[in-house]
Amino acid sequence: MTHRKPLHRPATLASIALLLTSALACSSEPMQPPRPVAAVDVTPVATVEPRIIPMPTMPTPSTTKPVTAREGGVKSPEISTDDRVTFRYSGPKTVSKVEVIHMSLGGAVTLPMSRGEDGVWSVTTPELAPDVYEYTFRVDGIRLLDPANAYIKDRSNSLVIVPGIPATAWDDRPVPHGTVRIQRYESKSLGGIGRRMHVYTPPGYDDPKNAATKYPVLYLLHGSGDDDAGWSGVGRANTIFDNLIHDGLMKPMIVVMPHGHVPRGNPATQPGQNVPIGMPAKGPSGNSDFVRLFEKDLIGDVLPLVESTYRVYTDQPHRAIAGLSMGGSQSIRVGLANLDKFAYICPMSAGGLKADDLDQSFPELAKNPSLANDKLKLLWVGCGEKDNLLKFNQGFDQWLTKHQIRHTFEIAPASVHTWLLWRRNLVEVAGKLFVE
Repeated sequence: MTHRKPLHRPATLASIALLLTSALACSSEPMQPPRPVAAVDVTPVATVEPRIIPMPTMPTPSTTKPVTAREGGVKSPEISTDDRVTFRYSGPKTVSKVEVIHMSLGGAVTLPMSRGEDGVWSVTTPELAPDVYEYTFRVDGIRLLDPANAYIKDRSNSLVIVPGIPATAWDDRPVPHGTVRIQRYESKSLGGIGRRMHVYTPPGYDDPKNAATKYPVLYLLHGSGDDDAGWSGVGRANTIFDNLIHDGLMKPMIVVMPHGHVPRGNPATQPGQNVPIGMPAKGPSGNSDFVRLFEKDLIGDVLPLVESTYRVYTDQPHRAIAGLSMGGSQSIRVGLANLDKFAYICPMSAGGLKADDLDQSFPELAKNPSLANDKLKLLWVGCGEKDNLLKFNQGFDQWLTKHQIRHTFEIAPASVHTWLLWRRNLVEVAGKLFVE
């Protein structure tokens, strides 16, 4: 092998400047100022935004096959043809116990892993139903992401897709695809802080032939552990919409996925602090400070921005609001308090509201329930049978029944608080919206 001798004298700043000047003098093209790259989603350092969890890495069709090894030849997860998944973990020799914990509709499943002669820990699941599964490793009591798998949910869980045959509504299929756009704005309602939302436009939206076409709008809200990227990431909402629209099971629509967390305290002086649904707040639960701040942003900033930027209908019959967990409670509060703006309200596994103060939260409805029956085309409520939030949802169902407000209440058998249920809820709800 030939070795280069090191330079005897380091380059000085003067010599570097001389070289650069000579190079520029030899260039036949005049220097141009750098062009701004407006399409790249980069937040300036000086811009202060609410807590944003990076959008999960979206899988490509190859994700449904064995994942390429990333760490010392370890391949994890690996999906067999019979829909069983093998998880592998390679760690220090001092490790004494490794488990994998994956979610199912019925709750978390813990499987012990065994160490092979090569030092790699592994376990193979029983056959799994086609779906997207969250999982983590527990290594000597410490929870870890799978180091060999780049597909994750907000840095808290690794993800694996078990594809369906035939394909499920959330599987990638060769159908026309819509577009997910990242829309940034400054919220006047929240003191001018920078905010973000994801917006789905259906296939054909940008086709000049459809330039005069207007669309209804679904405002789809995430839970307390996610942000505005949650539904299009782990929820695979855009894939669901593409498939349902192609199959004629859903009306083409614009879907707005706003950031659901809001600042605590004075938004002008504490713009970076967010308050989840569980934080203490004044007033009845359905009318808490937290929910009212989110409502101000949604009604005062998000709706006007959407209706001035996208080709959407701007009347009440063409607006819907839905959400999961925290977003379910927001959809109830914002939807029922703004019946002149939303014709469809669809909370999934809603939390953060107390059934015993609903009269205080919605005094006008308690006095005149016909307001809801006259204006709502659909009030759909869903929750899992084993969800810890079932008690509230049952109380909400009883309150609606007591006031004779038309609604549908569905309990998913043996299901917990999980994305595996909410994807199914979205498939059902999407097909019920804007059906004349």
